[in-house]
Amino acid sequence: MDQGGGGTIAYILGNYGMKVIDSGVAVLNMHAPWEIISKVDLYEAYRGYVAFLEGA
Repeated sequence: MDQGGGGTIAYILGNYGMKVIDSGVAVLNMHAPWEIISKVDLYEAYRGYVAFLEGA
């Protein structure tokens, strides 16, 4: 089981035995007032969320 990625709290929750899905859009700088992402990343995240929710 993946314990989560860096920069998120997913790894902390994973260390407590919680099942986590560490997914999201890659952000150039998550601490800036304006976040920069790629259209491709946004579209692929959308596709991933749709696939996940359809299987739920």
